[in-house]
Amino acid sequence: MAGGGFSLPRPRPRGPPFFGRNQVAAALHQVGVLLELADANVFRIRSYQNGSRTLGTLTDDLWELVETGRLVDIKGIGKGLASAIEQAMREGAWPTDWVDLHTNTPPGMLEMLDIPGLGPKRIRMMHEALGVASIADLREACEAGQVAELKGFGAKSQTKLLDGIDLLARFRS
Repeated sequence: MAGGGFSLPRPRPRGPPFFGRNQVAAALHQVGVLLELADANVFRIRSYQNGSRTLGTLTDDLWELVETGRLVDIKGIGKGLASAIEQAMREGAWPTDWVDLHTNTPPGMLEMLDIPGLGPKRIRMMHEALGVASIADLREACEAGQVAELKGFGAKSQTKLLDGIDLLARFRS
């Protein structure tokens, strides 16, 4: 899911269930990306990524699993995730820590996810090392040659990022 599409899915007007399987899978994916941007514990990040993938391929009815208390029986869904999913589906509100992650992540960092070849780890690295918090900041850092000096980057990477920024600008126009 691209940065421009980052917002937790809205609940259905009537429920429960207030969210469907695809909505929950999308929310888990987003939280996993946001946790990567926040440099959270790698095991926590993986649990959200695994949960998202698991729900994306789930053939069982998610609401039935919640209703019968069998969600934790699904491989890739631990007790913590199961509890958060159940709460969201029953109450129609995402867990507060998920909402806080969305709220506290600079929007510009989410927009940078739309640049081809740029993921959460590299965005976090540039944010920490260069203070890059938006596409405009990234362009400026690339044009000044600062990105090429970072470990894991180089002149070629920097040029590809500038090309990606230009491509994104044309695509959005």
